[in-house]
Amino acid sequence: MIFYNILNSIIKFKTSGIESVLMSIREEEIEKVFAGHTRRRRIYDVVSLLRVFMCQTGTHGSCREAIARGVQQGWLPVTTSPGTSAYCNARIRLPEEGLRMLALRTGTLLEDELRGRWFFQDRQVKVIDGSSVQLPDTPENQAEYPQPAGQKKGCGFPVMSISVLMGLDSGGIIDVETTSGTGYEHPMFRELWRSLKKGDIVLGDAGYGSYAEIARLTEMGIDCVFKKGIRKFKPKEAVRIGDGEWLQTWDRPSSPGEWIDKDHLRESITVRVIRAVVGRKGYRCRKITLITTLLDPDKYPKAKLVELYQRRWEMELRFRDIKTTMKLEMLRCKTPSGCRKELWVGLLLYNIIRSLMLDAAIRHKISVSRISYAGTLAGFNETCVGILVRVDPLLAYEVLIRSIADCQNPYRPERIEPRKLKRRPKNYRLLMLPRELERRLLKIGNTT
Repeated sequence: MIFYNILNSIIKFKTSGIESVLMSIREEEIEKVFAGHTRRRRIYDVVSLLRVFMCQTGTHGSCREAIARGVQQGWLPVTTSPGTSAYCNARIRLPEEGLRMLALRTGTLLEDELRGRWFFQDRQVKVIDGSSVQLPDTPENQAEYPQPAGQKKGCGFPVMSISVLMGLDSGGIIDVETTSGTGYEHPMFRELWRSLKKGDIVLGDAGYGSYAEIARLTEMGIDCVFKKGIRKFKPKEAVRIGDGEWLQTWDRPSSPGEWIDKDHLRESITVRVIRAVVGRKGYRCRKITLITTLLDPDKYPKAKLVELYQRRWEMELRFRDIKTTMKLEMLRCKTPSGCRKELWVGLLLYNIIRSLMLDAAIRHKISVSRISYAGTLAGFNETCVGILVRVDPLLAYEVLIRSIADCQNPYRPERIEPRKLKRRPKNYRLLMLPRELERRLLKIGNTT
């Protein structure tokens, strides 16, 4: 899946604007990350294993299909057994932290490639949001990532909650935190502060933006743009600075949260409140209220900030790329460690695809948001198995980049589609009892 013939040609001739991103997945770098992992010479060495693992994740195929693809591509010897036990054992031995490091380092380098290109007022914007993925229903997964409490035992799936920090323009995943259960987005968000830099702007929805979080981020030199949450806003208690704009002073609450002592916070902070009406022809207008620490209305106009917040929806579309297009919404490994490894490899592949989209956007001077992720992934898969990559890797990469640039989504602002299925499912009833109990009932002839 990973195109090392192309990769070596790109680095040798420096024909891409994203060499630093691609160099992070060279064989030498991978071996350095997993140094000391194994001293024995194995069929499934670290590099070959990672290639096969990425192939399986990218195509969502079985272990047997991934091994066959590895033999076809020359990653594995032709004498490799089609049995899956050796491959699965090699994946179990693979260090989880190394995979995580590779995935997130690629996203960080991808974001760094944008310096001076598509920033908001010459500042990097990073988006924070949470999501979840499901795991197979095994005792190990249930123990570490229990299913939602409202579901009957044996009728649900373990759920892993994730919190993601993503570059707004690059779409690269910079950092990720995982946990079990729901309602832990704030603690995970605070863990992700380690990947923020002074001068960054954090963009988020109404679930974030408490007094303590905004105060601490401001002290770190980081500004925020959040949708207003449950805190009440009364214009009479604020200073009006423009049409639909106010400066409001927040006093330190008596209980800012269990994670911090109130004495470690300043007594008050000043935020800018923006009210705007967003609408389009033929539809009812929608009112939004934003909270931001970007206080200068001349440097950061109201219209620009509203437009910036509307771009937060791009993160939801990128979650769709990961969970739906790459089919990572339901992981397939039987253990928590294996599921996390599958997630890290999937995010590594996602960042590589985003780097190709970015290179095509830079070369052809188009917006990266107009490039189709599904089209890029399909073109990547086709290039990797084609004959051209063996004959002339550099030409294969040029053809790939040109095809990516040509595969643009039409300009369709405010596009809306019903979240409904047209194809009718099979007329099977839902599983309301544990599967083992259902089997016993079938054996005694109870089919109700």
